[in-house]
Amino acid sequence: GFAVDFYTRSVARDLDVLSQRDDQDDRDALVAYLNAQPSVGPVERVAFLSRLHEHKVMDMAVALTRPVYKTGFTPCSNFIYKMRSHAPKLLETLSVRWVIATKDKSEAIYEEVARFGDYRVYRFVPFDPNPLVVVGEGQASLERFDAEEIVVQASDGASGFLRLPVSYFPRWRATRDG
Repeated sequence: GFAVDFYTRSVARDLDVLSQRDDQDDRDALVAYLNAQPSVGPVERVAFLSRLHEHKVMDMAVALTRPVYKTGFTPCSNFIYKMRSHAPKLLETLSVRWVIATKDKSEAIYEEVARFGDYRVYRFVPFDPNPLVVVGEGQASLERFDAEEIVVQASDGASGFLRLPVSYFPRWRATRDG
């Protein structure tokens, strides 16, 4: 029974094309709403908090102007370690600003700001527009954040660890003083 259930729910699934969806207007309105929100930080993510294997929302990611994080087994959770959680501390660490859910969120860390059909848009209250986390001595500030280079200015004598919530990429290089 388990194998049949797993196969029918996770393997042998039909592909829905856009013309077959009955919620395309809601999806388009959701994407337009999120893209119209002014950016307040160099890294701010949209998190899709849905069922573990619900992938019907992921095609919206290509139309969004912000990076996404989705719980479950998807390429959008490709950090150095697989994170399949919607724990508040993880969302905070990933610089999640917006949360999209298909079920109501009653926790105080989620503030509902819009609805588009079955899709609820929440502001993640703990979001911090400064993505740097410094553990150690001294101060650090983000000087530049673009597609090819991230520049951080550290105070004289600064030492410790710096964390920036960007996706893992094997060719990332970090240098000090150039």
